[in-house]
Amino acid sequence: MADIVFATCSWKYKSWQGIVYSNKNKINFLEEYAEHFSAMEVDQWFRSLYGSRVVLPKQNYVLQYKNSVPNNFRFFY
Repeated sequence: MADIVFATCSWKYKSWQGIVYSNKNKINFLEEYAEHFSAMEVDQWFRSLYGSRVVLPKQNYVLQYKNSVPNNFRFFY
C-alpha cells in the first residue's frame, strides 16, 4: 500500500506564526515547517519567483533547503 503524504504549496507564511511557526523574530520557516509536515510542493513558489519561465533554483538555495529539513523530507514539483 502506498503512503499518503500531506504537503502545502509554500512554507513562507508569516500569518502562520503562532499557529505552525514560533513567534520568534527571526525564524527559519522551512525548518519549522518540517517539524509539522514531511513534504513540500515547490512548483507554485518557483513560479511566483520566475513567472512562466522554467528556472532551476540556485545551488545555494538548494543547499539551504536541504540543511533545513530532515533527510526523509520530500520536495515535490
